[in-house]
Amino acid sequence: MSDINEVIRNKKTNINPIWIMRQAGRYLPEFRNIRKKNTNFIKLCLNYKLSAEITLQPLKRFDLDAAIIFSDILMVPYGLNQKVEFRKNFGPILGELNLQEILNFNEKDFTQKLKPVYMALDLVKKNDLTQNKSTIGFVGAPWTLLVYLINRKSPKQKLISNFFQDSLSIEKILSVLDKFLKIHIKNQIANGADSVIDLDGELISKPQNREEALNILKKLNGKKHNLVSSVCISKNGSMIWNHTDKATLTMKKFSDKELREYLSKISDESLYAYNVYQIEGEGKNLFLKIDGDKNTIMGLPIEKIQEYLNNHI
Repeated sequence: MSDINEVIRNKKTNINPIWIMRQAGRYLPEFRNIRKKNTNFIKLCLNYKLSAEITLQPLKRFDLDAAIIFSDILMVPYGLNQKVEFRKNFGPILGELNLQEILNFNEKDFTQKLKPVYMALDLVKKNDLTQNKSTIGFVGAPWTLLVYLINRKSPKQKLISNFFQDSLSIEKILSVLDKFLKIHIKNQIANGADSVIDLDGELISKPQNREEALNILKKLNGKKHNLVSSVCISKNGSMIWNHTDKATLTMKKFSDKELREYLSKISDESLYAYNVYQIEGEGKNLFLKIDGDKNTIMGLPIEKIQEYLNNHI
């Protein structure tokens, strides 16, 4: 158990775990190098590999007791389809708030939009640097987010004059934020999912490069295979719940040239995140038949996870 969990759960007061607010950030030259090349802050937060790398940078320098995921509180309005951008020397600017849209927004679309955040957590948690350390997620408080959603910029700039005028709308927005903050927290807790392909008893995991991806596609070419996705939740170092699901996919027959053309159309992020095929994109065209849940194929059986968390948290 990590030192932070020892203090929180077992009330141990003879140890002093250390973690620092904003411990991943601009004071580190290695972060500034990444930031200089990635000027769009929201896109940086949604780049799961860079987010994980930035999260781990402080642990490479200091013996801290936790990794704090590099993210932003405005990921939640972004996940609810409100436009979010950061302007240099000004701060965040949000688009018009469509109250009816966010009232009807569904959990699956929200989770899918923020999946890179959860993938970054998964990478961080599996890294050697975080062994015997805590991994801390990231959310904002409902009232803070309420101000940003309505004001559309930081209150430090200026609060709109009619901010408190429509109390009913404020109540509705807070209800939406309460719902989706809980979902965001649960999704961050349940970040340990992974998946493997079962081809006639041969287990094939995710590719590490494009050549491996091509070789995997050649093995699957014209054949039927199972994709097995498993997730577990642990507490105090012991597994308290697990779930395994299976989908069966039959791939069409392609030439090597066609397989290379397919790989050229998808990004590294999609390739390494969703196995060899991105089923919600170009990958669906690879198959004659798909039997199974889409979320299982994508590697995160989120409905089963949420069902468990809803019943036990």
